[in-house]
Formats: sequence, structure tokens, C-alpha cells
Amino acid sequence: MKRIEHLAVFTLMFLAMTSATFAQDSSAAAKSTTQQELCAQVQNQENLLLFGNPGAGKSHLLCALAHELIAQGRRMKYTSCAMLVQDLLVAKRDLRLSKEIKKLARHDGLIIDEMGYVQQSREEMEVLFTLLSERYERGSVLLTSNLPFSKW
Repeated sequence: MKRIEHLAVFTLMFLAMTSATFAQDSSAAAKSTTQQELCAQVQNQENLLLFGNPGAGKSHLLCALAHELIAQGRRMKYTSCAMLVQDLLVAKRDLRLSKEIKKLARHDGLIIDEMGYVQQSREEMEVLFTLLSERYERGSVLLTSNLPFSKW
């Protein structure tokens, strides 16, 4: 547990969502792809996008995957998209956006939960795009959304 606390920036929800609890969840999605295949994608700095209805198990799957990666020594960060965008907007206002993005770059994987809930103002999308473009091929981004990509 100490290793998880040290390597992960977490919330109470993150700590509760392990592969054991994911396996018990009968509504969990993405059963056709194994966790080992998903871990390999993150280790190869590939991105994962999970779309589906609320309650389908998207967040649970990514948190369980993060637990597995942390056990392998990877650094993971979990955040909701709304909180991430707010943090990035504050950093931009305070002229420290670059520093905030570098801080996030220390993580092998960045889980951004609930992408569909962002208000999508120009400024919000700008800071999010800046982060995603900086992470491109440098670290994995794992996204969940209730909206299909075409409706972002």
C-alpha cells in the first residue's frame, strides 16, 4: 500500500477501484481486451480512449489498470477532466502553465476521467490541447467520456 501511495496521485475513488473489484462488477465494460494488453499499450506510451454510457465501468477499468501499472513501478495520475482544466487555467493565469505541464509529464500515464463534462470554452480547450500536444508520444493519456469523439 505504501508503494501505491508513493507512486500514485490518488483520490478515495482511485484507491477503491482495483482489478479485484473490477472483476466483481458485472456491468464492467471492455472484457474483450485483457488488462495485460492494456498495460502493454501504456508502457509503449500509447493512448487509451474509453467511450460509453454512465455506469459502464470506464473509470473503474482505468483505475484498476493504474493499480496494475503502479505495481510494476509506473507513475500514474488520476484526475477528472474538470479538475485538470481548472488547474491548468489557474496555472495559465499565474504564468506557470509550462511548469504545471512539466509536473504532469513526470507521470507515465495520465488518466483524465469524464472528458465529456468539460464546458468546452475556447480557453478550456486551449489549455487541454496544450497539455495533450506536449504529452504526445512522451507519455500515455487514458481518457473516459460519455460522449462520442465526434461530439467533443
